[in-house]
Amino acid sequence: MRWILALLIGSSLLGTFAVLRWGLRPKPIPQINPSPIEDLRQAGILAYQRLRPMIREQEVVWLLSTFLVQNPEVVWDGLKAAAAHDGWKGEFKLVGEKSFEEDKGEIEELRLWLTLYVVEESQLERIQPPCSLDSGQPLLLSCASERISRKFFRRQHPPEQMRVAAERHGFRDYIIFVYQP
Repeated sequence: MRWILALLIGSSLLGTFAVLRWGLRPKPIPQINPSPIEDLRQAGILAYQRLRPMIREQEVVWLLSTFLVQNPEVVWDGLKAAAAHDGWKGEFKLVGEKSFEEDKGEIEELRLWLTLYVVEESQLERIQPPCSLDSGQPLLLSCASERISRKFFRRQHPPEQMRVAAERHGFRDYIIFVYQP
């Protein structure tokens, strides 16, 4: 009986140590399922409508985009217009192309990331750099793009229709995925 009790206590202590030492990676929480849109401006409006509670409680929201999305300023213009129409008095700060990995802890406010996803497996080469488990980076944007793309391959979205999706990563990072045919 003592051995069983000692084994249970030891394994729970070892498990607690492992969680505290290496942590658990949070799972992304879907915020917008892939939804059809007519233009990129509508993607920004839809993102604001869905993320409105989180944006309204902030004074500053950082807008970051990758080089993969063509005309990201159109998405941000839609988001800003929706926020202005809603009466939000905060400030949007636009940061040019920056990688998710470069930003570890630099920005403390809410961050909205804009990147690309694809609807067919043959289009995966559009996501660069390719996701690699050897990189040691736990949350590369390309890995998130590839993951969400693979997740929706089976749904057979029309390849000629623009779409937008969004996920929450951690406490203050939201990634907005745009499919551009």
